[in-house]
Amino acid sequence: MFYADEPGTEVLKEGLKLTPAARGANVVLHVPTDESLFDDASEPGPSVFCTSPIVTYLDLWNGSVTASGKLRNTWRASSSHG
Repeated sequence: MFYADEPGTEVLKEGLKLTPAARGANVVLHVPTDESLFDDASEPGPSVFCTSPIVTYLDLWNGSVTASGKLRNTWRASSSHG
């Protein structure tokens, strides 16, 4: 899932060569109405923002318990080393 503003969705569509799919889609573009989604976000590159680990976890949990479990285990491992 990608969160982006309207111009950002166009950049993602063009850069990733995304096309609409009636079924079997594996990429979701979402334009949030609440900017608090990016509270505690990180910026791994210029103009590229990642949501906080908890927001990412919740997104994955809503779609895939297995994916959220992998992220939880990775996050626990990395935070125990810090």
